[in-house]
Amino acid sequence: MLAVAASVVELVTTGTQARLRALTTCGAIAALGLVTFAIARSGYYTAGSRLGYWLGVSGAVLMLMLMLYPLSKRIPLLQRLAAIRYWFSAHMLFGVLGPVLILLHCTLRIGSLNAAVAFWSMVVVASSGVFGRFLYGRLHAGLYGRQRSFSEVAASADQLLASAELTLGPAPALLAELRAFGLHAAVVGRAGWRRPFALAGLGSLARHCMTRCRQQLLAQPDGRMSSHLDLPWETQAVIQRYLAAARDAAQFAAFDSVFAMWHALHIPLVALLALSAV
Repeated sequence: MLAVAASVVELVTTGTQARLRALTTCGAIAALGLVTFAIARSGYYTAGSRLGYWLGVSGAVLMLMLMLYPLSKRIPLLQRLAAIRYWFSAHMLFGVLGPVLILLHCTLRIGSLNAAVAFWSMVVVASSGVFGRFLYGRLHAGLYGRQRSFSEVAASADQLLASAELTLGPAPALLAELRAFGLHAAVVGRAGWRRPFALAGLGSLARHCMTRCRQQLLAQPDGRMSSHLDLPWETQAVIQRYLAAARDAAQFAAFDSVFAMWHALHIPLVALLALSAV
């Protein structure tokens, strides 16, 4: 559920490319869930059969190997074996394959109380991991990049606005649109989670602002703003980058606080999962 929620949040709060990634993620989660359900309930094996047994062992081993990523940040030997980003990639891969194998092992049937605790701990840990990956992407420069700071994100938005002002000099109406959006985003960002719906709606407002700017661009003679602009698409790219940067700056502090709370919750859940598995 948290995995789907993360994808839905990304659909609402991000740009076109990120929305496509979120839709792809939702589709992949749904397809994986359907395939897992079909195989688990096929009746071809049981949890106590040889196949079911080794599915459980394989899933448990992969879940145990999830600990290699946090250990790799503290043990020099693991760092010499592989870079942190590769341990992180393995962590995400094992975090998907391990629970799937466990679900196949138990054929989606829960027996004892301890099995129920282990099962639901695994579900919560795996789902929260996907949600954490979404938060990670909003706070870091790329999948394996360093964590950004608010001042860095805000400075990027200011630089893009200055670039837009140079590009859009002959179009004061477009500049007014961008400045109005930037001012609104800054106000919402300062309010943070006191205005959660406004914060989540910044992505939709950015798209509407982009649509209005595009309409103004296309209304220019020959689809051009002035003789020094060869293609309106170049101008649209400048506008879109600024809108995305202003949105990210407004949402950064809120996502940073949620990520800190998620991290504090995720570790005890992993410990509970390990304890119940043992």
